[in-house]
Amino acid sequence: MKSKIIYISITFFIFLAINKYLLYKDVEKQKKDLAVINISGKQRMYSQKIAKLALYFDMSKNKSVIDTKVFKKTLDRFEKGAYSNYKQVYKKL
Repeated sequence: MKSKIIYISITFFIFLAINKYLLYKDVEKQKKDLAVINISGKQRMYSQKIAKLALYFDMSKNKSVIDTKVFKKTLDRFEKGAYSNYKQVYKKL
């Protein structure tokens, strides 16, 4: 009877350890997926901002009033910022 209780306890702790390990691996995978999703969201935001600025520029009667620095800054963030952020996130993981 005593050996049966010990066997059940050891089996329980082995399953518990396996469960914790698999949970840890799943959380690590989700962190990587989360990084990709965040970068995609930022790129979507920047592309919408670029489209909005282009529309304002096209509809504007006085083209000199539109600030092209904001457009260039947004475009630069879209092209370079998301990729560099992606590399920084993966260095942390």
